[in-house]
Amino acid sequence: MKYKVKTLRGKRALVTVEFEEERFALAGELMLAERPFLRQIIRELENTRPNGNHGSFAGNAFSLSIAPDRTVIENEVNGASVTVPTDDLLKLAKAYQKQYESLKR
Repeated sequence: MKYKVKTLRGKRALVTVEFEEERFALAGELMLAERPFLRQIIRELENTRPNGNHGSFAGNAFSLSIAPDRTVIENEVNGASVTVPTDDLLKLAKAYQKQYESLKR
């Protein structure tokens, strides 16, 4: 999963994610829609990896079904879903959070 985390400046700055493969765009939508819950998402992703447990997250518009090797992202509004590597999603969430936190300063 290759991507770039960018800040779009305007009336209101937004952090976005551009993916090399369009099929992963839903992961970027997750980050934007659920940005107030990034810490919780990161915690859930981190908790599944070392111990092999499964986890889940349900936010305003998205839900995650987390396994140690892969995570299913589902848009609860339109039913779209994508499966991504859990490690890659964790790296994305941390990069997005870092960029997002820099806007709040």
